[in-house]
Amino acid sequence: MPGSREPITRVELSLGSLPRNLQAALAYWESLADEDKTRPGWTDFDLLAVPPVLLPTTMVYDIRAPYIESVYRFWGSGMTTLYGKDYTGCPVSSLVPASVPEKLASALGIVCETKSPNAHTPHFTDNYGNTAHQCVLRLPLFDMPGEVTKIVTLIDSSREAMEVFQKVIGEMIDLDQRPKAQEQNMASGRRS
Repeated sequence: MPGSREPITRVELSLGSLPRNLQAALAYWESLADEDKTRPGWTDFDLLAVPPVLLPTTMVYDIRAPYIESVYRFWGSGMTTLYGKDYTGCPVSSLVPASVPEKLASALGIVCETKSPNAHTPHFTDNYGNTAHQCVLRLPLFDMPGEVTKIVTLIDSSREAMEVFQKVIGEMIDLDQRPKAQEQNMASGRRS
């Protein structure tokens, strides 16, 4: 059923580890931004300046309080295919399954509170039972100085995005197993 995907793992990404298309979108946003976090605004940001391959899975939110009531200003055509519905003009709270809106509201809140771009990579089972990976980049827009009034979300589901996910997860597993290997070596009298 469209829209029934549930995230299995969500890992925060450094902005430097993004796939090329998301790096290009971030560079465009940075070219418009200022140090005081008062720009760019919606009128400054041109969606057509984003790599075209990202547009079908791009969303723009009009931020509301509480964040779960933020409204989709733009909902890419690829998102309609994934969710089986065009959510343009709908609040985040209307997404299904019910677990998605709360998680999404939390992610929007991070961007609103930090007033900075944020990236993560979810790993999930798609509508057809396949394991899928994405890289997600959220960019704040400021129509009022210092206040995030919109967020542009760009999703990359390319092979490069999958490779980013695998690299990040691999590094996490290595870090998690390193202390265990050291403990095992110490227990057997070996040094690492």
